[in-house]
Order: sequence, then structure tokens, then C-alpha cells
Amino acid sequence: MNNAPPLVHPDLLASLGAVGYFPSLCAIQLVVETQDAAGQPIEVGVGIPGKEAMPCRVAHAPSGDNEVRRDANTVETVTHDVCLQGHYPEIVPKNRVVVGLDTYDILAVKNDSTERRTVLRCQELIV
Repeated sequence: MNNAPPLVHPDLLASLGAVGYFPSLCAIQLVVETQDAAGQPIEVGVGIPGKEAMPCRVAHAPSGDNEVRRDANTVETVTHDVCLQGHYPEIVPKNRVVVGLDTYDILAVKNDSTERRTVLRCQELIV
């Protein structure tokens, strides 16, 4: 039987918020389809109660950037990881996350095995 102490103290992730590891606040939104003034379908984000000011950290993901040239413009997609303090199994890829003025589509949700943090792999669309 292994009685060795764990490599990481179980309260480490909880204490990181106090030292600025999660410097931003984010809101998780439900994406719903509606119509614009011309009757065209558009997607809008609607805030989810209890998920409006969640501590987070945004980091540029190491890969996944892509630039596509179109007739009228160039579109660049940039991939980010948004790390949330806590376990949120109810967040799904159909949601969006808003951090400051930036809005990201959630591509994947990863929860750690200790249920102490959630990482959202996201994509930002820049036109």
C-alpha cells in the first residue's frame, strides 16, 4: 500500500485564485438562434444565471490558428484555452464564453480528474 503524500496539495488550485492565477472574469452563454431585423437567422448568446462572473485565465493555445483568404476579406481563427477555477460539467461545446470584450465559441470541454478545474478549448473569429 502506498502511503506517500500526493505530489500536489489538494488545496493548491483553490488557493491560486487568491494570488491572481485567475485574473479575468468570464460569462458562459447559451447560444440561441433568432432573426435579425431583415428576418435572417442569427445566433446570439444569452447569459446563463450563476455563470456571469466566473474567475478564469485565458491563454493562447499552442496550435490551431488558421487564416483563410476570401474574396472580400481574410478571416483568421485563433484558438485559446480558458481555464476556469472549479468543476463545471454542465458547460458544453454548444455554449460560448465571453471574457471582457472577446467572445469565444467553445470547441471542447476538459475537466481534470480531481474535479477542481475546467479547461475550455475555444475559437475566436477575427474578421
